[in-house]
Amino acid sequence: MIALIRTDGSFKIGVGHVTRCMALAEGLKQSGIKSLFVIKDHDKNVIRFIRDKGYKLKIISKKSSVKQEVIFFNRCIKRYKPRFLITDLYSIDNEYLRKVNVREAVLVSIDGLIRKDFYSDIVINQNAGVGRKDYKGMIKREAVLLSGSKYFLLRKEFRAIRRNSRKIKAKIKSILICMGGADPVNATLKILESLRGRLGNGIELKIILGVAYKHTSALKKMISKKMRGQAEVYLNPSNFADIVFSSDIVICAGGVTLMET
Repeated sequence: MIALIRTDGSFKIGVGHVTRCMALAEGLKQSGIKSLFVIKDHDKNVIRFIRDKGYKLKIISKKSSVKQEVIFFNRCIKRYKPRFLITDLYSIDNEYLRKVNVREAVLVSIDGLIRKDFYSDIVINQNAGVGRKDYKGMIKREAVLLSGSKYFLLRKEFRAIRRNSRKIKAKIKSILICMGGADPVNATLKILESLRGRLGNGIELKIILGVAYKHTSALKKMISKKMRGQAEVYLNPSNFADIVFSSDIVICAGGVTLMET
């Protein structure tokens, strides 16, 4: 059994869509369902990130029009005959979904904005406080809405660690900065500049950079000149969850990263 997952990730889009789809793919795998990602070639690092996690991909040219993209997606559906069609992109609207040749598949859409109608069988919105009343007139009457933080798509490394209790320490020894998978406005560097000269002795400063972050050289240059020996940089580390939960304070972006921390 196969699930086709249509999502994207890049410096501009961010990596949150990809991250939560990978979390969903992990859960599907436990039920014996394989996942195939259908993604545009916006960012080679994002594509490598998905492949390194063991998932297969079908690549759409980023120059493709919406019409060409739908044709490509429908070809994938015809070839692989998936049980589930999953979309996680805010650019995909109801018109797009109606053009998808669903066949016998269950159409699942992951949302977070509540700004458009969905022609989907299942809609997932993991934001706290969201309910069916928020989607009145926007989803099919028979559609299933999975809403609220209890449906948050959390990666397995974070689920495993969250089983252990986390204690808040009276004395701060480590601070982590993690502004998501892309950080297009380079908030990481701005936060680092604001902390420079204000950290007490013995405080460890850690920085996690995502797969689509494009300011690595400027950041490392600043650290080398102004904060040498005071900060440690991690580039998309495999032990992401361990670094997060070993930190006393986490300064993070407000998307998927916030829920993971």
